[in-house]
Amino acid sequence: MEADHGGESQRILICQGPRCRLKGAWRLNRCVRHYPGWALIQTACLGFCPRGPIVVLYPKGVWLASMRWDLLQEILEGRPDRRLAPRILGDRRLNKSFTKGLE
Repeated sequence: MEADHGGESQRILICQGPRCRLKGAWRLNRCVRHYPGWALIQTACLGFCPRGPIVVLYPKGVWLASMRWDLLQEILEGRPDRRLAPRILGDRRLNKSFTKGLE
């Protein structure tokens, strides 16, 4: 993924609800801070507590569940792989540009 998205900066939203924090959201926050071109936004609870930590990639609008720092690192470095496919929340067909090559 590129740092510039047609003039829009890339943002990564990470749920900071209690369950997501217990499941490692704090580690994801630390991971994002080391990557230029990405803005970290810490959100209130996003409501998918059993599937946390939840990450949202903006402007792509991709929601990812049960994120781990190693998988997030691959996204930030522009090399996501097929291990992310089962973590996508919602209809994968709506996230074609992200899921292309993951399956």
